[in-house]
Amino acid sequence: MKDLLRYKNILITIVIVVVFFFVIKGLLERHTATIETLKQKMAELEKGKGLIDRWNLLIGEYDSIKNGFLMKDQASFKKFLEEKTKSFGLNVTYLSPTRKQEDFYSEMSFNIKAIPDSYETVVNFLNALEEKKVAIDSLVMRGSEDKKKSADITVKSFIIEK
Repeated sequence: MKDLLRYKNILITIVIVVVFFFVIKGLLERHTATIETLKQKMAELEKGKGLIDRWNLLIGEYDSIKNGFLMKDQASFKKFLEEKTKSFGLNVTYLSPTRKQEDFYSEMSFNIKAIPDSYETVVNFLNALEEKKVAIDSLVMRGSEDKKKSADITVKSFIIEK
């Protein structure tokens, strides 16, 4: 025992060093685990940021397509057609709507019977419909011996239902 008392300071130092070693090892492991967790959360945040950026891009594309292709409602489509027929001098004798409802949109069609001044007037009218990407479903042109012309045109567009 006397021999041990002689080495008392060294033994206490060794015990303190061993205790500190295990404490530091535990702290290092906890710190490493925290860093890994933070790295995973940062990766998730980067992925989320990428998804948000993509979402914003898609919203912009959707708005662009909606403004370019789609009519707001049946009344706006009809008004658009009436303005175009007047501006090109098409004498409309009949304008009849039909609507086909789908899941989240409606397909809106109008049957137009008109008396054009010339075939060129009809062609110019159809070119003007491209402004809103209106589809021409059918076109029948007739001419008679007394040089009167008639046009039966079916056009359609799409309306987003919200």
